[in-house]
Amino acid sequence: MLMLFALVFGFLLPEPAAAQTSAVEAAGILNAQESAACRAGMRLHETERGRQLLGELVRGDFPRLLPGWDEECATYEPRPEDVATLRAITEDTDIFCILGTWCGDSRREVPRFWKILQEAASSKPLKPPWKRTPRAS
Repeated sequence: MLMLFALVFGFLLPEPAAAQTSAVEAAGILNAQESAACRAGMRLHETERGRQLLGELVRGDFPRLLPGWDEECATYEPRPEDVATLRAITEDTDIFCILGTWCGDSRREVPRFWKILQEAASSKPLKPPWKRTPRAS
């Protein structure tokens, strides 16, 4: 099995801007994010920097929790050599990614990697590249 890179996920929940959002609306936004995160199996921690979610996510969790990340994926045009590199992988591959949603590099590069994976998968069927879990027999 080939492992491309590894995923532990943690991020700070955004605090809604007070000028734009009432306290009731802010609580609703955070509760919706916390609820979605809990459904995704994440844990909520209070830290000195704010609320932090820790845990593992799959690609399908991002639109609910971090919708802005899909915009970068949609607009990015991958280099053909990057797509070709992934298409050349013939053995079963699990892909993990370590990222921080507060990190500008993660916000830019992870959605671009998703786009490269999509392009690589378009010419031949691949097993879901975001995360594979063994099925019970």
